[in-house]
Amino acid sequence: MAIVPRSGAVTLNVRLLKPGVHIEDAFRDTADPDEVPTDTPPGGRLFIDSSRGRPNWAPLIAAFTTYEPDLWTQSSSAVLAVPVEDQAGAQRLFVLCFGGGHFLIDPDRIERNFGLKVVLNTVSRGDLRSLDSATLDATVFQRRTQASRNTDLAGFGIDVQRDLLRVAAGSPTNRAFAKFVAGRDSLTITCSIQPGQLQAKLAQCLQSFEDDRYRHDYEWIDNIQIVSDADDIELLDALLDQEIALIRAGQQSDLHMCPPEIVDYIEGQDVAYYGRGFSREKNWYSQLDVLEYAAELNAIAFNDRFDVIKTEHYVHMHESEETRSRPKWRVYDCFVYECQHNHQTYVLYAGSWYRISQVYKDRVDTFFRSLVRQPLLSRSSAQNEQELIVELNQRPDLLNMDKTKVNPRGVNNGNLEVCDFFSLGRQLIHLKDGHSSSSISHLWMQAVTSCDALMSDSAFRNGVRRQARRRQAEVPIKNGFEQLLPPGRQGRIDTTAYTVIYGILRRRNRRSGTLDIPFFSKVSLQAPASLLSKYGFGVEMHLIEKVDPA
Repeated sequence: MAIVPRSGAVTLNVRLLKPGVHIEDAFRDTADPDEVPTDTPPGGRLFIDSSRGRPNWAPLIAAFTTYEPDLWTQSSSAVLAVPVEDQAGAQRLFVLCFGGGHFLIDPDRIERNFGLKVVLNTVSRGDLRSLDSATLDATVFQRRTQASRNTDLAGFGIDVQRDLLRVAAGSPTNRAFAKFVAGRDSLTITCSIQPGQLQAKLAQCLQSFEDDRYRHDYEWIDNIQIVSDADDIELLDALLDQEIALIRAGQQSDLHMCPPEIVDYIEGQDVAYYGRGFSREKNWYSQLDVLEYAAELNAIAFNDRFDVIKTEHYVHMHESEETRSRPKWRVYDCFVYECQHNHQTYVLYAGSWYRISQVYKDRVDTFFRSLVRQPLLSRSSAQNEQELIVELNQRPDLLNMDKTKVNPRGVNNGNLEVCDFFSLGRQLIHLKDGHSSSSISHLWMQAVTSCDALMSDSAFRNGVRRQARRRQAEVPIKNGFEQLLPPGRQGRIDTTAYTVIYGILRRRNRRSGTLDIPFFSKVSLQAPASLLSKYGFGVEMHLIEKVDPA
C-alpha cells in the first residue's frame, strides 16, 4: 500500500491581546496598515500592508557594473483580528499574523507566555519535540534542544530547579485540537480547519490558555511567575532605572546584558546602540556589556526619562548574509537584573519581569542558610579576588594553592586547581569576587571537580602534595600542610576529615543592607553542595563583606 502525504492541515500564527486592548491600539506606532472588508469570521477585521524598497546591498552591486539594475524588494503583511468570548463571557481579541504581520503588532499589547501556556496545557511531557530554556545567573546560558521525534521531558536535560522555560513545541494529546503546536508569546498551531471553524478553534486555544492542566507535568514552571500588573512593573522599572544610574556613576552592580533570544554567531557578533540621542557614527562592540552601554549614555549626556531607554533605545546586530536583515532588540529586552521589593525577589529577563514564588524562594534560602558559617574574614577592602588572596596569604594557618595546576591521571593540560587556600584545619577554600563579570556558579562546580579528583585519582593527590611542598618551601614559616592533604597511595580517602569552604566577597545590598548572593546563584549551589555532602565533605558558605579602602 502506498504511503501518501497528509493533506488539509494549515499552520496559523496566533497572538492574544491583553484584556481591554482594541485592535486599533495593538499596532506599533510606526505601522499604518489598511483595513479591508471581511465577512468571516463574525466580528473579524482584516488589515493588510505592503512595502517596497531598494535592497541595502544594491549600492555594492552597482560598484561592480556600469549597468544600472532595477532592483527592488517587497514584503506583504496581513493581520486578522478575531473576537472570542472567554469562559466568563468577556470578549478577548486574537490576532492572526501572516507574512510580516507580526512586525505590525506592538509586543507590549499581547499576553506574555500565551503560546507557551497553551503548549504545556495540551502537550504531555512524553510528546515534546523542542524546548528553549535559559539558566539565569551572572552568565546567562540559553539553549535550544530538539528531538528527532516526540520525546519525554527527561530527555531534554532541563534542570527544573534552575531553568526558565522559554519555548516549547510538541504534539497535543488531543490530535483533533492540533497536529502540532509551538509557542512562547505567540502560538504556532498546525491543524485541520475551515474558515468557518476559526472562531471555535481560537476558543479552544483560549480555554487551553486559561487551564491549569500543565501542573500535572510541569508544576515547576510556577517557581518563576511572570509579572503582569502594570503598577508592579512601573515600580520595578524604577529600581532598574536607579541601578543604571549607579552604573553610570561608576558603582558595581549585578545588572548585566544578554541577547533575549538564541543568536546565530556564525553570521557575526558585533553590536551597536541606536535610538534617541545616539550619534549616527556608531561604536561597534564584540558583545553586549552594560558598562559599554552606560558609557554610551554618558557620552551623549543622557538625562531623559527611563521610558526612552525602555522604548526607544535599541541594539542592532550584524546583518544576515542571506536576507541582509539586521537583528534588532530593545535595550530593555537585553537587561538581566535581579532585585528585591516588598520582601519578594524579582528578575528581569528578555523584557519581562518575573516573580520568584515565595515557597520556592523559602526552600532555596533555607538550604543556603544551612551552609552559612562565620567567615574566615569578616570584611575586606580587597577590590577583587587577587587582592583578597594577597590579604589572606598573610595568615600562617593558610597555604596559598592559587594557580597550582595539576593534571589528573591520563589527562594532558587538565590543569586542575585543588583550591585557592588549604588550611591547617583541613579546609579546601575556594574564593570568588561576587561582583566580577564571571559567574559565581562556576565556583560551585570547580570545587566538585577538584574534590572528585582528590577522591578518585592517586596521581592527582600526589601532584597536589608536590605543589603544597613547593609552596611551603617558598614561605618557611608555613609548614605541616603537606601531611594534612590526602595521601597519594591507592585506596579510599577519609572525606569526612575535609571541609569545602566557598568564600564569596560581596558588598552589602544597597537597599536592604543585607550581605547575600544573587538568588539564582543560590539555586545553582544546591546540586554541587549536595553532591559534596554525599561524597562526605563538609560544605560551608563564608560571606566576606567588601568595603571601600580606608
